[in-house]
Amino acid sequence: MEIIMNKIYGKAISEIFNLKKRKRVGWMLPGRNLEECQVESVADHTWGVCMVAEIFLPSTKEEMIKIVGEEPGIEEYDKEKILRMLLVHDLSEAYTGDIALGYKTDNDRKKEEDRMAYYATLAQLSPFENLGEIYKRWEEYEERKQYNAKLAKDIDQLECYIQLFMYKELLISKNGIQEWTKIEEGWFENLKLKTKFGVWLCNFIKENFHE
Repeated sequence: MEIIMNKIYGKAISEIFNLKKRKRVGWMLPGRNLEECQVESVADHTWGVCMVAEIFLPSTKEEMIKIVGEEPGIEEYDKEKILRMLLVHDLSEAYTGDIALGYKTDNDRKKEEDRMAYYATLAQLSPFENLGEIYKRWEEYEERKQYNAKLAKDIDQLECYIQLFMYKELLISKNGIQEWTKIEEGWFENLKLKTKFGVWLCNFIKENFHE
C-alpha cells in the first residue's frame, strides 16, 4: 500500500511541475508567430502575475480605498489571498496544457475541473492535505464571484500586456511594425477589467510601457 501511495504522490507532483514545461501557446498563434523556444512557460507566467501583484497591490484595504475609492466588494480585499490564488490560477494547465483565449471548449473546462477535483481528493491523504485548500483557491478564481478573484483576474490580464511588451522586438521582427500595432490595439480591445484597481493599474502600465 505504501509503495502505491508513493507512486500516486510522485505522479501528482510530477504533473504539477509540468507547468514549467507547458508553453503559453497564444504567443505562437498566427499574427504573433513566435517559435516554441522563444515562448514563456505557464510557470513563467504564474511567476509574472505573482510579481505584478506583489509589487503593485497595496498591503491593506485602507490603502486600496485611498487609491481607488469605494466599490462593491472592496471590504473583503486581501492581498495575501490574491497572491495565493494567483499562485495556483493556472494549475489545471499542468494536466491539459495551455489553451489560448477564445479556444477553450466546454470539454476543456470539464477536463480541468475533473483534474483539479482529483487533486482535491488527494487532500484526504497525508501529506497532501494542502491540496484541498489549493483546489478551493483555484475554484474561487475560476468562478470570479468575489472581489479578490475579480482583482486576481485583472492582474492576470495585465501581466500579459507587460509580457507583450517584453516580446515587442521579437514580434516586430517576425511580423512588422504594422502587425505589432494591431496586436497591441487588439489586446486593449479584448481587455475585460472588473475592478477600479485593475483600471488604475492598466492606465499606469500604458503610461509607462506604451510608446
